Amino acid sequence: GGPVGRLLQQGKGDAARDLLTRLANAYDGRTYVEILRHGMAVEEQTEGAFLDLAYSLDLPLVATNECFYPTPDMFEAHDALICIAESAYVSETERRRLTPEHWFKGAADMRRVFEDLPEAVDNTLVIAKRCAFMVEKIAPILPPFDCGEGRTEEDELRAQAVAGLEKRLVTHVFSDGMDDAARDAAAAPYRERLDYELGVINEMGFPGYFLIVAD
Repeated sequence: GGPVGRLLQQGKGDAARDLLTRLANAYDGRTYVEILRHGMAVEEQTEGAFLDLAYSLDLPLVATNECFYPTPDMFEAHDALICIAESAYVSETERRRLTPEHWFKGAADMRRVFEDLPEAVDNTLVIAKRCAFMVEKIAPILPPFDCGEGRTEEDELRAQAVAGLEKRLVTHVFSDGMDDAARDAAAAPYRERLDYELGVINEMGFPGYFLIVAD
C-alpha cells in the first residue's frame, strides 16, 4: 500500500489523517481515496479506516483492481510463477501470496465487487476523463531548404527528381539503337509515375523534407 495505508496498518490513525489532509491540500480537487477488494487481509484491515477518512475529509472514493492475469483460472499458474521468481515452494505457508481475485475484471465484475460503493466505480470514469488528452493537430514544422533565388522547394525537388530519373533511364531502361520515339515510349510510364509521386509530396507539403533528406 501507499504511505497512508502503511500508517493505518501500524495503527497510526492520526498520522494517516494528517498525511492525507496534506495530500488533499496539495492536490486540491484531485485527491481520491483508493479502495481495493482482492480478499487480502491487509485490505480488510484498513478499508474501514480508509472509508472513515474519506467521508470525514469529504474526499471521493475510487475502486481499483490490481490485476496480474487475464482470467481467474490463471491464478494457480501465476502463483507458481511467484514461487519460481522467489525460490519458494507452492506448499510453503510463509511466502508471498496473492488471491484468485487479481484478474482483469470488467465493468460488471467491478460493480458486483463494489455494489455497496457504486460511486467508487463511477469515479474510475471521472479519473479516466480527467486524464484523457488529445494532441492538437498541427502542420509539420520543417526548416526551409535554400533553393536559390526565385526557385521554390517544389521547383527544386522536381529538378533533382527529373535529373535522377533521366540518369537512371539511360543506365537501366534505354538501349543502344533506340531512336527518340522509342526512348520516349519506354520512359513514359516512369515519367508519369514521377509526376504522380511529386504531386502527392507537394500536396502533403513535404517537398522541403525530401530535399533535406536528400541533402
